[in-house]
Amino acid sequence: MAIIPELPDELFAVVTIDEDDLSGEFARFAAVYARWLYARAELQGRLLAKTRALASESAACRERWLVVGIKMTVDDLKAKITLDPIVAKLTKQLETLEAQDGELRAIIEALRAKKDMLVSIGAHQRALLGPLLGAQDGIDLSEKN
Repeated sequence: MAIIPELPDELFAVVTIDEDDLSGEFARFAAVYARWLYARAELQGRLLAKTRALASESAACRERWLVVGIKMTVDDLKAKITLDPIVAKLTKQLETLEAQDGELRAIIEALRAKKDMLVSIGAHQRALLGPLLGAQDGIDLSEKN
């Protein structure tokens, strides 16, 4: 059985719905959603830059080894490039950014589910309150023209 990790309180508050403050949830949702989308867009920019830096450094490292003139197999050359300290550092940084991107994707997916739930709750509230609100104004909202 898999263990489900606990969400940090700040993140839990973002992806859950406070049933006692539905109007606040409706009002805040767009800004919260935009904040997380913006954070992911920024991260993707850093990911792209790091990917380019890694490719460039790997190519430079390959050239350095080819200039040395030592005969080696393709696999040996790949191993030398992978073990290069700069390439290894860039690879580790790229892996960290990719993990962060996965976390942001998960948060955004949870927010999409929250949006769907808020839409459903709003429709349900309108269905329940519509006839009551219309009766106050002398308008029957349940009838369609």
